[in-house]
Amino acid sequence: MARKNSNPGETQVQEELGGVVQHAEATSVLLRELVAHLRQNRTQLREEWARRITEAQLLTAMTKEEVFAEATSVYDNYVEALETGTFEALQAYARNLSERIIPRGVETHEVVGIVLLLRDVLARSLFAKYQTDFTNLNRIQDAY
Repeated sequence: MARKNSNPGETQVQEELGGVVQHAEATSVLLRELVAHLRQNRTQLREEWARRITEAQLLTAMTKEEVFAEATSVYDNYVEALETGTFEALQAYARNLSERIIPRGVETHEVVGIVLLLRDVLARSLFAKYQTDFTNLNRIQDAY
């Protein structure tokens, strides 16, 4: 037989904790869905991102092959961080990348620019996927 809780404050805390747990579980499901989408569309999204970097004349101190190799590495590290929820490896990679490319003549604004382009490419991909389901699009963006 379940014990009735006579303390309204305790009941409220239990209800709030239950809501937090449900939200965390829902966020986890959405992040897994996002990671699956990013993995399934890896080639197309990396190519689009590298093309946009070149068109924006960012990372001009690097060859197209180097840009694509770095875009691939950043993309894969980013997806892994989303999947694991561990961003330390991504932060370490970003520091290492900056240490490697800044001395070669890449400007700080270029590094910021490529990150913004990645965000844009990924957002456009999500808009295309969820264009008929704005509720799910908003949930994915909130989780992301």
